[in-house]
Amino acid sequence: MDNLNLASDESVIYRSQKIICSGTGYEVVLTGRRFILAESGSRTIREDLPFTAIVLAVPEFNTLREPVILLTIMEPDGTRKQLELIFVHVLGDLNVQDRDRCMSVLRARNVTVEGSLNQARPPSPVRRDSAGAVATGDEVNVRPAVPEWTVYGTPRYIRKAPEEAPPGSPLVLIIAAVLIIGLFIGGILIAGHLVESKPIPGTDTMPGQETGITENIIPTPAQLPETTPGSVPNALSATGAVPADGVWVRVSYPGNFSGTVGAQGWMISVNGSGTQLYQLPVHDAVIEGMVEKQDGSANILDIGIYNGGTLVSESTTAKPWGSIDLDTPVGPAIMNVQETIPPTPAIAALPTPDTSLILHEIPPSGIWARVTYPGNFTGMFYADGMARDVNSSGDQFYQIPIIRGPIDGFINKGDGSGKNLIVQIYKDGTLVTYGNTSAPLGTVEVHTKV
Repeated sequence: MDNLNLASDESVIYRSQKIICSGTGYEVVLTGRRFILAESGSRTIREDLPFTAIVLAVPEFNTLREPVILLTIMEPDGTRKQLELIFVHVLGDLNVQDRDRCMSVLRARNVTVEGSLNQARPPSPVRRDSAGAVATGDEVNVRPAVPEWTVYGTPRYIRKAPEEAPPGSPLVLIIAAVLIIGLFIGGILIAGHLVESKPIPGTDTMPGQETGITENIIPTPAQLPETTPGSVPNALSATGAVPADGVWVRVSYPGNFSGTVGAQGWMISVNGSGTQLYQLPVHDAVIEGMVEKQDGSANILDIGIYNGGTLVSESTTAKPWGSIDLDTPVGPAIMNVQETIPPTPAIAALPTPDTSLILHEIPPSGIWARVTYPGNFTGMFYADGMARDVNSSGDQFYQIPIIRGPIDGFINKGDGSGKNLIVQIYKDGTLVTYGNTSAPLGTVEVHTKV
């Protein structure tokens, strides 16, 4: 598809060419910014959405056991609609791999995903008779027929009328039965010889058993109940003390885990294993998010929320492929640690803010970005793998959730005035760096280290 109108810094991450939506063949294209749904024949674009417009993505299977993604989309007027993307059958199996790769891209772009891909498997395979019809023994709903994707190759199904079997000879049937019985007996003898000559590894011969005859018993793992917040049986302890300044989220699990946590516009991707700590630059907020286990073990996933080094809430689960949803309010951020830093040299010729603005006091502790402009401004700040969108006006402060390290960003003026836009970075009340511009529609870039 050549009419995607990609930006200079936008590229296609993944595309799937055999999708059915509302009975029509489509192609799905996932870029670094957008979700695009276009008709396969005319290449007419039906949906062109940013990932932020996708509220929820759910992997399922329909009544025909075809893999499906249910998308919940937020319209510009605030209403919600659903799209059902059906990944049609491919030779030899359902197109599950294609569905799962699309789900992985959506998860990586911070789209909320419900359920686990490894749990979304069809309950039983689809059987078809000689004419290609579904034969499950029960009545099955049939999806309306859609045009074949002839542009990609030959049609998927070529049905032939069943040919009448020629009359068979009784002698042929007798010979075939004798051959089948002989092969069956020969297979039993060969299997018995292999068992006697080479015992199965990992099995023991019990007293009284004959040598070479073993019984391999697979233990059934106990299903552990999912625990509720507040009860922590055998919880994993964090390696090292939780910092005593601000709000932190601790995630502990011996295997791999994945999800997101955040509040007040800050969202952090949570991916890793062992014990990980994540700082949230929030104040009097509700910590939200979801973290899930990436395997089917019964090990404990433990999540603790701390404020000023004190545990506020803790949740655990031992359920295979289990997940923990976060919805925990925290009070004012407690700052118990004050870091001593060398004095910063005075910076001459500081820009003068507009006298019509109401200027606020500079926070005495922490890392803060200050943006001052009488009109509208937009942009973004980056620090320690996290990003914060900026869209406001006047004199605004944005906390940067790091103790030390690089800070990058940019702020754009939203109009063509000649008024002064000022961007400053403060550490513990001391100015570290600044930038300003009075150019119409100008931009101030930030590249510094604290």
